[in-house]
Amino acid sequence: MKTLYESENPACEPSNNCNIHLISKCNEEIDSRYCILDFDLANREVFDFVDLNLYISNDSIKKYNFICDIQLSVSTGLYRYPHGNYLGILNFI
Repeated sequence: MKTLYESENPACEPSNNCNIHLISKCNEEIDSRYCILDFDLANREVFDFVDLNLYISNDSIKKYNFICDIQLSVSTGLYRYPHGNYLGILNFI
């Protein structure tokens, strides 16, 4: 553990520990929980990363449901990076 602590290299790296989930375009009416996120994505450049945690409640159950039920008017990818300890998971679109 001491070697890991003193190392200049991170214990976890996004290239090895990142999960990617493809989100298909929703052809139905978008749930109101996702309207702000959907609007922001529609007005961004392609391949801009969006921190999903800015749109999610801090409540773990609401966060889980938000991610599981996500609806967007554009196809996108959800990048999830568990960076360890108490910090939780970084969620990007």
